[in-house]
Amino acid sequence: MKPLKLKWVVTIIIILAITLGIQSMVLATNEEIQILKKSDSEFILYLKNHMESEFEFSFSNDQPEDVVKENLRYRKSGTDSIEDGNHIVYIDSELYTTYFSKPTYLWARTLSGEYFAEGIEIDLNDFVTDEDVEFINNMTEVIEVDTTNTLVTEEEIDDVKITRTIGKIDIKEEGTTYYQIVNLPASEEYNEFMEIAETIANNQIPSGFYERLEITNEFMKLYNQLVPAIEDANWIEVTDNTILQPEDSEEGEQYIVWLKNEQEGEETKIDVQFMTSFEDYKQEVINEQITTKLPVTYDNPILFILLAVLVILFIVLLGIRAIINRKKVNTKGEKNEEVM
Repeated sequence: MKPLKLKWVVTIIIILAITLGIQSMVLATNEEIQILKKSDSEFILYLKNHMESEFEFSFSNDQPEDVVKENLRYRKSGTDSIEDGNHIVYIDSELYTTYFSKPTYLWARTLSGEYFAEGIEIDLNDFVTDEDVEFINNMTEVIEVDTTNTLVTEEEIDDVKITRTIGKIDIKEEGTTYYQIVNLPASEEYNEFMEIAETIANNQIPSGFYERLEITNEFMKLYNQLVPAIEDANWIEVTDNTILQPEDSEEGEQYIVWLKNEQEGEETKIDVQFMTSFEDYKQEVINEQITTKLPVTYDNPILFILLAVLVILFIVLLGIRAIINRKKVNTKGEKNEEVM
């Protein structure tokens, strides 16, 4: 290889090494960070695995590769209002005004100087609010319903009574309620939405505060993406305050039911319910018809035996009577001969 070509190859390798080094230093946006928005200029940042002990943090608008991290101005972490307090990165109005009008990067280290966050870009648009947390706690309870009842119907087909029991949602809220039903499995987003909803409904959310914020964030992103708009044309008005499971549903099928409630002078309410189809069939024969020339009891073998015995007895009696009659005739003949 010629010296000039070798020089270019070495240069390219060096450039690639530097580029890869820079990329490895800059972590993904909000990497292992959950953001709780308190106001338009106040935010709390929860750093995964670093909420139990005090640390230091700093912000910078410079590109991470241009930063000398030791020269940044660090602040002590704060604590939130949760019992026993989680250690947090706080953004007050002063920090917000100073740093967050352009791309901002986070640096954090333990009190002993060990860095665990270097150049993480912070996106304050990826947040949850206290209202989101409250919504998760009250999900399916925004619009009052009763999901414990069933509908029982009966019909007769060819002297067979068929009883069918299916699930339903009874609307208890005043005003006019509308609904939309989505049959699962559906899109990837809907399937994930149902999976998270079941986790929440079954109280399977991890107890850690960070994990609760994480699942709230995931759920609210999907909820805001999937929830039908108030003016959506596919809303169906509920009749008789009852929503029945789909007519062609099968046992165990799952549905997401969106609800919209409108009341005069009140803000429109949107809620979601989760339905699993339930069906129970019972069949009962009403009349049992048997077609035969003789009563059923004539088929009893014991009766045939008795009949045969009677026939034999009758034949025997006839034989005995014939013998008796013959003897009488013989006796009368003998008497006539003696008279002559």
